[in-house]
Amino acid sequence: MKLPGDTTPDTDPIGFAISFVAAMRRQKGLTHPPSVRTTVAIPRFLSARWFRTRQLAPRDYVDAAVLCTVAEDQAVAARVARELLFPKRDEPGAAAAATAGASATAPSPAAAPDAARSILEDLASLDIDVDAIQTLGDVDALLEQADRGAFRSFDFYESLHASADPADRALGQLLGRFGGAPELEASGIASREAAAQFAREHLRAKIGELAPEDVAAGCAAGFASVLLAEARHPWELAGAYAGAREVAGLGAHLDDVLRTGSTRDIGRTLKFLEPHAGMLKGSEITAFRQTGLSRARDLSDHAELLDGLGRFIPPAPELVVQSAVHNVTRALEAARWLERTFGEPLQARVFEHWADAQKATPALETLVDLAVPAKRWEGLLDDAYSVYVAELAKHAKWEIS
Repeated sequence: MKLPGDTTPDTDPIGFAISFVAAMRRQKGLTHPPSVRTTVAIPRFLSARWFRTRQLAPRDYVDAAVLCTVAEDQAVAARVARELLFPKRDEPGAAAAATAGASATAPSPAAAPDAARSILEDLASLDIDVDAIQTLGDVDALLEQADRGAFRSFDFYESLHASADPADRALGQLLGRFGGAPELEASGIASREAAAQFAREHLRAKIGELAPEDVAAGCAAGFASVLLAEARHPWELAGAYAGAREVAGLGAHLDDVLRTGSTRDIGRTLKFLEPHAGMLKGSEITAFRQTGLSRARDLSDHAELLDGLGRFIPPAPELVVQSAVHNVTRALEAARWLERTFGEPLQARVFEHWADAQKATPALETLVDLAVPAKRWEGLLDDAYSVYVAELAKHAKWEIS
């Protein structure tokens, strides 16, 4: 149903919601694939905005898609929404060629998938009277168990994000990480007090699995005391101290992490301090990071620190040499993980250092176990094979004699 003043071409709130949810469900790697509730929430969100502005534009549709999607998937939601609103148009020549090629090679084209099919399949799995459903409004009523009324939750959610108060914006960010506008609507939340209670309980439920952004937004929204009291991991506690601006407590805690924590603990702690860059001096962060890096005994320890930190820091050259000579198998495993995770090639360097330390050509079986995509390895493999063949020939002569 097209609303008056809606200038968005080729779609309407309900049609867009169904197409958007169906398209999102085809995306790989989503944290939380959208539910039926999202299909209902988007038209309600757009209706709430229309009642306030009496017009709709493509930007409003993108906003609805993003704000009705959990924070972790919002980047994907924005891209999918734009693709639906502004589909790529093929050039006439290319389209004709593609059609001709398809008709020549493809058997018979399959029917286009029904955009609403997966949504209706969800409805079939619910314990509700499907025969009573006539419109999306009926679906909404069944899901909500009551008519929530005049879009108050959506208006309230938008007001948080648009607020001049940093605490309100942080609360809106936190709510977005816990389901956003659809969850507020489902719970009938349209006041700051109720939203704060909702966010506090969800934050407490996630303690132990919090992301750095969760801790930062939670502190800014006024929940620092909860996090300080209940944080389970040293990195969460470090983020809580920084968010609460407790300089003395943070300093003592960081000293304790350096004294007793693993390299991964140090890396994770650095990651949770990043949203609070202004809390510590740059020199203090640098000193903490350098102390953590110096704690790495080999390349595996260095990889554990980067696993916690989430970004690549080049290992010290002497650490690579030491790791390769002391335990090349362990060093190569760490190098492969770093290469897969950060795209930084280290295997060849590790192997070069190990090969330089060898006084004789390594045995063939040793080189097979240390297979590395490097020219040095290929050259040594050829040499080891020649030695192996020569030994076989020598052994055969002994057998004959």
